[in-house]
Amino acid sequence: MKVLIQCLLVTLIAALAWAWAESDSLATVQSATIVEFAADPEGMYAAKVDDQGWTGVVRVTLRGSGAGIDRTQRAFVQTLVVWPGGSRRGAAGKPAPAVALQAFLPSTDGRYVIDLAELVAAQPELRDLGVVVTRVEPASVRVIVEARSR
Repeated sequence: MKVLIQCLLVTLIAALAWAWAESDSLATVQSATIVEFAADPEGMYAAKVDDQGWTGVVRVTLRGSGAGIDRTQRAFVQTLVVWPGGSRRGAAGKPAPAVALQAFLPSTDGRYVIDLAELVAAQPELRDLGVVVTRVEPASVRVIVEARSR
């Protein structure tokens, strides 16, 4: 009886160790998210894409722990909205926390080339989970920022 209990205990410990290692093993997966460019919340600047082939779908290759990748893919279900001076991720009609991305789309009139790998990698979902962006298609998008008349 004692041997049976010891065998069960060793099996249980091995199964727990395997489950923990599996959740922390590195994985590389392809995912997709939608990126939209919009006017800033105050309505002072509008941003519009200047690429004819732009669909808004960004294909991303991610590398990280299995658990981190799973959580990141759940966050990618929501659209990433970028405006002059910031961004947020959220479903339609649901507010999401703003992420300051002034460096990606300044609140200044002009034409900008946005590096989508840097934009996606700057999102808190990725930074906080230790997930790395290894590839993004398309790699960049051209955006025009214009001041709106009041």
